[in-house]
Amino acid sequence: MPVVQLQIRYREALMLGDEVELMSVSSAPRGVRWPWSTRFMKGRLCVAEAMVELVLVSVHPVRRVLRHPPETVAEAFRALAQGPKESQ
Repeated sequence: MPVVQLQIRYREALMLGDEVELMSVSSAPRGVRWPWSTRFMKGRLCVAEAMVELVLVSVHPVRRVLRHPPETVAEAFRALAQGPKESQ
């Protein structure tokens, strides 16, 4: 899925070679855009935050934005928006 908007706010500098863990959370799609927020974690410290918007496209026969995702993709969107399931 192509990125249509990306914004990163750094709280601290990151250096080449730094190890960071990305913690991403999706939100419910807004129109054709699918927003995500990502936290860049260096240990327990959040060193940056990003807002990313993706768009679902079809590539065959020509590239075009899909206004309504296929049902299997829509189910995956809903599951991601709900977050991880608790193990019992």
